[in-house]
Amino acid sequence: MNMVDKMLSELYEEFRAKENNGALANYIPELSKVNPRNFGIVLTTVDGYQYSYGDADIEFTIQSVSKPFIYGMAIQEYGVKKVLEKISVEPSGDAFNSISLYPESGRPFNPMINAGAITATDMIWQKYREETTDRILKTFSTYAGSPLEIDESIYTSESTTGHRNRAIAHLLRNFNILQTEVDAPLDVYFKQCSIKVNCRQLSTMGATLANNGINPVTGKKALKAKYIPNVLSVMASCGMYDYSGEWIYNVGLPAKSGVGGAVLAVLPGQLSISVYSPLLDKKGNSVMGVDFCKTIADRFSLHLYKTPRQIKHVLRRQLTMRTVRSKHKRDTIAENLFEQFGSSFHVMELQGDLCFATCESFMRRISSECQTLILNMHRCTTMDDGALSLLIRLNDEFQRNGKRLFVTDYSHLDLLWSYNERHPTFLIFKELDDALYYLENTILESNGYEPKQEPVQLKDQQLLRGLSTAEVNELQKHLLYKCYEEGDTIIRKGSVAEDIFFIESGRVVIQDTSDENREFTLAIINSGNSFGEMALLDKQNRSANVKAQTRVTCFVMLYEILDNVESLAGIKIKILTNLGASLSSRLRTANKEIASFT
Repeated sequence: MNMVDKMLSELYEEFRAKENNGALANYIPELSKVNPRNFGIVLTTVDGYQYSYGDADIEFTIQSVSKPFIYGMAIQEYGVKKVLEKISVEPSGDAFNSISLYPESGRPFNPMINAGAITATDMIWQKYREETTDRILKTFSTYAGSPLEIDESIYTSESTTGHRNRAIAHLLRNFNILQTEVDAPLDVYFKQCSIKVNCRQLSTMGATLANNGINPVTGKKALKAKYIPNVLSVMASCGMYDYSGEWIYNVGLPAKSGVGGAVLAVLPGQLSISVYSPLLDKKGNSVMGVDFCKTIADRFSLHLYKTPRQIKHVLRRQLTMRTVRSKHKRDTIAENLFEQFGSSFHVMELQGDLCFATCESFMRRISSECQTLILNMHRCTTMDDGALSLLIRLNDEFQRNGKRLFVTDYSHLDLLWSYNERHPTFLIFKELDDALYYLENTILESNGYEPKQEPVQLKDQQLLRGLSTAEVNELQKHLLYKCYEEGDTIIRKGSVAEDIFFIESGRVVIQDTSDENREFTLAIINSGNSFGEMALLDKQNRSANVKAQTRVTCFVMLYEILDNVESLAGIKIKILTNLGASLSSRLRTANKEIASFT
């Protein structure tokens, strides 16, 4: 179970145990027969992933949650200007079945009340006539990603008892808002409200709105992207009837409720939430639906006006210690240990804005094999309360299971930095390379690796593997022995390449300078390893600076002796063979790192 799944599951159980004082919608006889204990929740992300809990597969009728989708059909068929001539977009402050019409024109106040929805249905009926119901079912099915049908018993019940809606329709006809007959479009309206859905399907419909009109599961377009703001705007301002103002203030998600017990909430660019619980409050909204959306919006900072810029691919790359390395150069024994035992040490490089949706996306990809995780935040731009909450919970869960979570390069994220100042827990390293170096040492120490003791003799140098004692002694005759103090520049970028350095003791750092004149580290070379060997192959000038990070002693070999001293011919072949193997290993690692980018 991933972390978001665990948190949502716990939240569902918390709500399932709550007392619910709502009532069934008994003014439609068939709705009064449903099980009042039904309770399902589904959250769908804009990449089509679903979290579902409880009665997610129990069917119910869509009722007034159909209204945003009908409105979308109307404006797509006629355009916004034409629809506005028939239906306004002002919040009415009245109940869903109120007769809220402008006295002069007879226009309904908005498309989320019955009068506005009946008008939108009539506009579609005027175009498609007898094919209207099939057209609506096809469109709704595109949103849902699966075929939808009408609940005939609910339709019959609504049609038989829908006298108030008939009165509204006749009043609309009186003002010529409805163009011709009343009965046929009103019959379609009763049918559209009686379409059967479950929480999974309804959540997918909402996620299609969140995803600019494209179903995130099937990839099919249900509504042109340019009309999505029109639909979400009326959901935000009018979707919860006379509770809409308080809803958008406290919850902050465009939403629509229905007397069938559903609440659908949408966070553009990120996700949708559908809740089904048929017990309603006095305003006709699901008690559990409203309360659950309030809680999850508050807990995970899911507010329309807190929404960060969305980056769907927050996970820039994902690696294990089998492929990623610190800047400290190691010998082949160490490299083999990393390859063999590094699979449970994971690194995730994140980018962009961290919010609930983006954190959910990368947390879903954390492998069950992961025992230690590094989250690198260098390329992240912002973090909100919801992301911090998820990160804290992830760390708690890791600790509970004997795992470790490191977060690096986070000092620019004020919320995270401030939290760590007050509660230092999992934020151990400020830079990724420090964390990688620490974990490399952890792998080596736990597998009995013994580093070479200084001073490292010439026979034990990495680049001189395979040389016999006689060959080492012969080579040593032609080498210089040099010493450098901490901070000394050993090689300058751009200088002529003439020699290779074999480090006997100490440590050097290879550095370059960016276009902004900022110095950065390319590698750190320890005793037993060499530097300056690349020019042995290409004879190019030095490409970086090399400085002594500590006091350094080393053997120095001029390139020319390998060509000019006959006794070194066999040694040259072995050095070039070792160099080729080293370059091949580096290339394989680099290819794996490149392949890790998402």
